[in-house]
Amino acid sequence: MKTFLKSVNLNVKYNLDTLETPIIVYFKVTGCCNLNCSFCSQSDSKRINMDFEEAKKLLREFKKMGVISINYTGGEPLTYPYILELLKYGYSLGFEQTLITNGIDLFKNEAILNYVNTVGISLHGNPEIHDKLCGVPGVFKVLKDNIDKIILKYPQINLNINCTLTKDNIDFDNLAFIVKFAKKRNIKLSFGRLNYLGAASNDQIIDPDLYLKSIDELSKKYQYISISNCISACSCNARYRYLCHSCGAGISLFSIEPNGDVKICPSSNYVLGNAFKKNFSQISSSQYLKTYKKFDWLPNLCRLCKDFERCKGGCHAEGNFLFFDNSCDALLISILKKTWQNIKHKKLILKCGKIRREKQDFLIIKVPLRKVDKNGYKILLDCDGNKTGGELEAKFDRIENIRDFLCTLYIDGIIGEAVYEKKEN
Repeated sequence: MKTFLKSVNLNVKYNLDTLETPIIVYFKVTGCCNLNCSFCSQSDSKRINMDFEEAKKLLREFKKMGVISINYTGGEPLTYPYILELLKYGYSLGFEQTLITNGIDLFKNEAILNYVNTVGISLHGNPEIHDKLCGVPGVFKVLKDNIDKIILKYPQINLNINCTLTKDNIDFDNLAFIVKFAKKRNIKLSFGRLNYLGAASNDQIIDPDLYLKSIDELSKKYQYISISNCISACSCNARYRYLCHSCGAGISLFSIEPNGDVKICPSSNYVLGNAFKKNFSQISSSQYLKTYKKFDWLPNLCRLCKDFERCKGGCHAEGNFLFFDNSCDALLISILKKTWQNIKHKKLILKCGKIRREKQDFLIIKVPLRKVDKNGYKILLDCDGNKTGGELEAKFDRIENIRDFLCTLYIDGIIGEAVYEKKEN
């Protein structure tokens, strides 16, 4: 059983079941890679290649459905033995084709560059930092030479640099180096926050403000800078929220694993079905996904947020659990954990003046105005200054989302710490 807060000023029922078919499919043609990046979100991928005939069959289905773009990824897609033949086939079907690569093997099979519209290349810092993060000495020089060759020989290709932000490369001077590298070549540059998956699953969570401040400053010097991975608006300073955006995972984009497993994005752990055994169109329109797109499963903190449309609850792939259990976003989970650590040993008290009954709900008379159901009302009555957050959790243990509920009330200022004056002797 869960208890929910309802917004009075923003009475919107979100339902993003708005597209008949996705626009983009991330096509993970292989789980193999020729680098050993320390932060790789795909490090748990099985080292297998997609069956070539099955791959072509899927491309035909995507075309029939109306998919526009195919992003070939992995692992490292250039290690896939049929990458040239597959790109030729996708090209013949009229797809917009993007190759997402580490870039070091681009000219070992140069003909592939005739069949792609965009090449996204990973670059994570200056030569020393890039080589260290990739786990292979000398890869920066190979990458730099290949980028310059593409610019010279294939000017029709859109080049993007993708930089993953880790604890080891967010120093301002290093980010400035990457911006200078891109600006010199007039290449678009995309910074992506680290996803805490795979090899990075145990990394310490980075405060986004540590790198957004630098990106904000650098974007004034180079206009072709963007943020790729979604960053929840509540996890960063208000002045940097213009850099935040939501993700279309499970809505405008999906991902296919080398073994045919369908996921909402390449980093997701949850398998929706297998496209080798069942039509992709059936999987992408399943009832499970319809429920996912309603976003009722998100925590109160997200559903009530004025910036919800900006970030839609952050990343939906980082959690190792099913949807509908609460947020998947590591940054949001971190906020809730920190808030809980702050209140679990504090005696909590209601900070609003009055509560009014409205049919089955109860209106909390405090800015921002909120309505609460009867279970939430009982919890509010027990916020009498005599019980800690932990004691309230123990008392209402049948409420599945009790921590989220109490944390949201605290963040909204509806409840607070009880302060008692010391009596003088």
